[in-house]
Amino acid sequence: MFNIAQPRGRPAKRSQHSPASSTSRKDAPQRRIDRHIADSEARDDEPHRTSVVVPPPSSFVYVPQPFFGSVARCEAAAPAEDAQQLEATPTLLEQADEAVLSKAETVTTPPLFTDQYNRVKGLVQADTWDGVRVDIQRALTPTFFSAYSGLLGSSAVQGGNALTFTSTVVSEDQTRVLMGRMSKDGDLDGRVFCPIGNILGKVQFTLGAQDTIQATAEMKDSSSACQVTAGLGTFGFSFNQALTARLTAGMDCTYHAQMGDAPISVGGQYQTRDWTGNVLYGPGMMQLQYARHVNERVQLGAELALNPLRPQESAVAVGAEFNLKQSKLHFAVNGSGTVDGNIEVRFLPMASVSFAGQLNHVEDKHRFGFGMQMHVQG
Repeated sequence: MFNIAQPRGRPAKRSQHSPASSTSRKDAPQRRIDRHIADSEARDDEPHRTSVVVPPPSSFVYVPQPFFGSVARCEAAAPAEDAQQLEATPTLLEQADEAVLSKAETVTTPPLFTDQYNRVKGLVQADTWDGVRVDIQRALTPTFFSAYSGLLGSSAVQGGNALTFTSTVVSEDQTRVLMGRMSKDGDLDGRVFCPIGNILGKVQFTLGAQDTIQATAEMKDSSSACQVTAGLGTFGFSFNQALTARLTAGMDCTYHAQMGDAPISVGGQYQTRDWTGNVLYGPGMMQLQYARHVNERVQLGAELALNPLRPQESAVAVGAEFNLKQSKLHFAVNGSGTVDGNIEVRFLPMASVSFAGQLNHVEDKHRFGFGMQMHVQG
């Protein structure tokens, strides 16, 4: 009935018993089975003397073996003090965030009072033209540059055509700049930039149908910016102070000798990492600006100009700018229903084409333009 195998390495003994013992030998397997069952029942009745210790989940480590399968092993859990010290150690992301916050809370040099409003102005006013515009810039030497600009078939200039030639000379240390631009009518527009210590001096003049000259001095330190302007019959002064790392306040005053008045404008700016808010109040005018930094490619802006004395002259404008990999899109809409758009496509590292358009369905005025920009070396 049962076949009991002999242990390996031991030769089977030959039977030398009588037939009676042969019968008892046949019952031996059955007795062994009964004794095994009885021993198992006795062990089940005894209390367990050993306990199984399950390691904590944090100490269970899975070690992949690429050639010999996978092996799971248990390691001792880290002491509580080491775990607390590990949790208290800041990660690289936390350190980077702390560095950005500390930099944002540091007071820096503010922009000039008149310049801090130009960012939003550039967002809500897209560059548009009609006709064909061609701009060619050429670097003759590392310190001498020339540029040619032409506008054909445009209603924005007298005669429909315009041509200008510009030359720029830069010092070797790139601190002094001399620039001159001449039109086809013989008008000369010149600009000179020259630093004198901590003061940046600028001189701008025009010779032609109407001669003008204006000198400007800019002074900046770690928390303020000041500008003084003097021209033919005008004198201006502006000051901008950083009150905190995010808040600046300033004023601007310009005296006109011909009119005999000196209007004063005051304003401020609150800037965070994601958005900027500006307010400007002057004679009969209040201006509110908002700029939103969505990401490195998307910028949004809005501007509201209020006239408390003449509410019908109030104006509103919104704009958006998208900087893509090889193109740039700029759109703006104002309260009069005018839609401006500009698309620039860079098909070569040194060349690009532009398409501009302006639509005003209320006044039924539309204009479109095409442009090309090229940069030539040597």
